[in-house]
Amino acid sequence: MEERYDDEGLRDALDRYLGETRLREALVDVLITAYDIQGRFAFFFRSARARTDPAYDFSMAEAARATSAAPAYFEPIEVTDAAGQRSYPLIDGGVFAINPAMCAYADVVGAGKPVNVLAALGTGSLTRAYTLAEAQGWGQLGWARPLLDMVFDGVADTTDFQLATLARERYVRLQVELRYARDELDDASEANLRRLRGDAERLIAERSADIEALCERVAG
Repeated sequence: MEERYDDEGLRDALDRYLGETRLREALVDVLITAYDIQGRFAFFFRSARARTDPAYDFSMAEAARATSAAPAYFEPIEVTDAAGQRSYPLIDGGVFAINPAMCAYADVVGAGKPVNVLAALGTGSLTRAYTLAEAQGWGQLGWARPLLDMVFDGVADTTDFQLATLARERYVRLQVELRYARDELDDASEANLRRLRGDAERLIAERSADIEALCERVAG
């Protein structure tokens, strides 16, 4: 079965904005998540390693394409390191790190650097409720989509709990509840985009003090 979308438009946009830029050329440290479907391991594009070892250096456009390869929406992509030593078939890192903030925190702390502020910007929390009566009648096939939503929600909530406990006031999570917008990943209709903007504007209004404080801390 083919993926839902052709990636030509996405590749064109990445080529236009990223061109031939390599991971090692990032102006600030970058960590991008993906997942190797053959080796079955979490894969991290890390600019810090790319600067010192070509075996960890990749095209920025390919890294962006890999991390956006959501299963069933876009095909996986194979990337090859700058040294030509190894290739990796990759999909979206969201399958294991729907909120990658913990990965970033571990990377910085592991390098012995201080974490002054850690900001995580979510894409909207799901509000679709499932009743006990519905779940009792689902069966194996019926559980497929709801279970995926629950796993993603649970992983994101767990990451939020862990970072709030470890980083405390240094951690700021900006996550809007999707009260009006549809939560389908690919609903880019004009009506839903307006609803998404409305939800985002509500988040900004409700968390304006937190956002201003965050900007001050980053600028300082």
